[in-house]
Amino acid sequence: NVEDQSTGSFSVSAGLSTSDGFIAQVALEETNFLGRGQTVRVSVGGGQNSRDYNLSFTDPYFLGTHVSAGFDLYDSTTTQNTSAQPYNTEAIGGGLRLGLPLTDDLGLQFNYKIVNNTISGASAPGSDFFPNGSRLTSSLGYALTYSTIDNTQDPHEGWYFKLAQDFAGVGGDAKYVRTTGDARVYAPVIPDSDIIGMLKVTGGNITGLGQSVVDSDNFFKGGETIRGFAPFGIGPRYDDGTNNIALGGKNFVAGTAEVDFPLPLIPPDFGLKGAVFADAGMLWGNDGVGGAPTYNDTALRTSVGGSIIWASPFGQIRADFAQALSKQSYDQTQFFRIGAGTSF
Repeated sequence: NVEDQSTGSFSVSAGLSTSDGFIAQVALEETNFLGRGQTVRVSVGGGQNSRDYNLSFTDPYFLGTHVSAGFDLYDSTTTQNTSAQPYNTEAIGGGLRLGLPLTDDLGLQFNYKIVNNTISGASAPGSDFFPNGSRLTSSLGYALTYSTIDNTQDPHEGWYFKLAQDFAGVGGDAKYVRTTGDARVYAPVIPDSDIIGMLKVTGGNITGLGQSVVDSDNFFKGGETIRGFAPFGIGPRYDDGTNNIALGGKNFVAGTAEVDFPLPLIPPDFGLKGAVFADAGMLWGNDGVGGAPTYNDTALRTSVGGSIIWASPFGQIRADFAQALSKQSYDQTQFFRIGAGTSF
């Protein structure tokens, strides 16, 4: 007997962000839109200082082939909530994407993105680096991904590599090439055990094409990359003793070593486990648009910590307790954060 299954879903999620306080999201998803096997997802979310509206459409078998195609539309706003970001932002944009499976483990995706970024509410000295007004970015890009990961939600074994590049300058105001890379390996520390080791290395570079890279196009890094630091917590900045403004950097590199393990005396059915980790990285390089940054060094930032990981019914959630070890006087640090689990 064949029994129809529901293809629609409604989800409500909530959490705690150290940079945005209480956050929540409501999403509707249909994976068999109009009976064609296409996916449509609409979501609304945000927190105390942010709002996000997203619409995405994906056809996994475009024109009856194994090529996937889709588009995305979004509107994202943030309000100034820290001295590191003393301005408001709004990004309205969208994009087209086309995915080609080259082998079972190797995939290639092409994309076109267009976004209008608006900065408002900035006053000196922040407005010297992030002037009020709008800036249009139009880009073409690709992403090459190789993965033998056994489970993307709870990896135990496998390799993962991703190389992505975006070429801005297909119209618009920005002209640059942005390159990012991500490499990871997962393996049991002890054969046939649930103690899993992970090594990860990431990096990126943005280079202007015939023009300087403005600060708003730079990479911004903090606790999402090197735990123990605050959002926008590291890298080039303007610090005059009163203001501590993150200016972002043109280059970054980071690495993580982590071991996940079952918690003793806790039944596996609870979905709880622990982890210990060490993070290291740096963010540097700035074209100094609006004035040279006060600090722009290549000092290595490091941290160590531990985590509690819960495979909840809403997805993997983790609480990280981290201590920044190598830091500069102008860095911004924190000790605790709650975030999402591993994502690809």
